[in-house]
Amino acid sequence: MRHLQTNPFVPFSHFLGEMITCIIAVLLCTLLFESCAASPLPKNKNVSSSSFSGTSTGGPDNRLRETAGCGRAPFAHPGTSVDEIVPVNPAESLGHSTRTYRLHIPSSYQENQPQALILVFHGAGGYAAGIENGTKFSPFADQHDIIVAYPQGLPYGEGGETFWASLGTIDYSIDDVHFTNTLLNELQNKLCIDTHRIFATGFSNGGGMSGLLACRLAGRIA
Repeated sequence: MRHLQTNPFVPFSHFLGEMITCIIAVLLCTLLFESCAASPLPKNKNVSSSSFSGTSTGGPDNRLRETAGCGRAPFAHPGTSVDEIVPVNPAESLGHSTRTYRLHIPSSYQENQPQALILVFHGAGGYAAGIENGTKFSPFADQHDIIVAYPQGLPYGEGGETFWASLGTIDYSIDDVHFTNTLLNELQNKLCIDTHRIFATGFSNGGGMSGLLACRLAGRIA
């Protein structure tokens, strides 16, 4: 009777396939680490931050923050959307000392009733007004008593398309996590927001930004 023998030599293509798989896995792990890393890369030394009055060194304020806006009259008429400006650190904002966002206050807003807040991030090349019109979150907010903020991304370099630094501060030292943190402080100082019901969502590159916030601001965003 003949005995079958297995080949003791494994084809080189098998090792090559395993090697490529390992390399891809290492690259993916590296990207994930960069996304969730707490330490930002060095800032651009060519940008001055002398006009910024806030503080943004170190990590973001990743904890629940008491809302100070309850009892204050809203700075925009309920049921409308307005464009607003918030001061930022130019060293983290491509040299800009202010950044913008679009805000919708629900028609049912009451200054002493804490309400949920949703941050909606547009995709690459998009704008705050465009994502508001495209998602219809503002009419939804009127029906469900929700405050909605649509942050505006910066251009990818001078003259570039708008985007979110969803992998961290590797693009022009832009820190969109600190921008989001500053925006939350601004909104909680002016509006009656339920600190336990702050959410973030987004489209495409904006969805990636929401993922980064899940790593870096999980203490403030549900």
